[in-house]
Amino acid sequence: MERSAKHKILTLLNLVVWSGVVIVGSGKIELFAKPSVTVTLTTTPTHVRLGINGKKHEMGQYLETPLSVAVSPGKSKIKISREGFVTHIITVEGSSGETLTLDNVTLQPLQSAKFTSVEVQSGAEGMRYYGDIDDGIGRGELPLKIKDLQAEVPHILTIYPEWPKRLPRLRCRFTPPESLDPEAPYLIDVKIRQDKLRANGCSNLKEKKSL
Repeated sequence: MERSAKHKILTLLNLVVWSGVVIVGSGKIELFAKPSVTVTLTTTPTHVRLGINGKKHEMGQYLETPLSVAVSPGKSKIKISREGFVTHIITVEGSSGETLTLDNVTLQPLQSAKFTSVEVQSGAEGMRYYGDIDDGIGRGELPLKIKDLQAEVPHILTIYPEWPKRLPRLRCRFTPPESLDPEAPYLIDVKIRQDKLRANGCSNLKEKKSL
């Protein structure tokens, strides 16, 4: 066999061997990658914002508990917050693959905070609409009811014609008064007037254009 031919065969064999090493090596790297620690969390009130090690979780949206989040092995700080309540910062420590449980973490109201309940109703017959208050503190199909909403401060309500497509049709701002009677919520009535959505009890903001 000619020297050039032998050289090509040896080169090809080397490539196969090295490829095998890379594959095996990659497998080992993936095999020995440390799994995260799972933290299951239940809170009162149920809708809260989370921060993990100084970073906003899920872009700072309100999330409904119980839920589970993944953190790195070792120590981690979890920040639990909601408007009108005292923020909690909890330090957890766990090993790879371990599950930690934080049951019934209760946020205490700020002494200066006042609260109310809100109900968003739909008077648009034959139409299905979904509401979102303050980016997730209250979210769902109308009628939408929410308790423990801070009173006497502004909130943003967005009404969507579909879900979860999130094409906003109406954005408005409302400032509910304090109410000590949960059976008498602050009412927002969504209706269609002149082919546009309107909300009684909520001041319209500039509507976003759909792409």
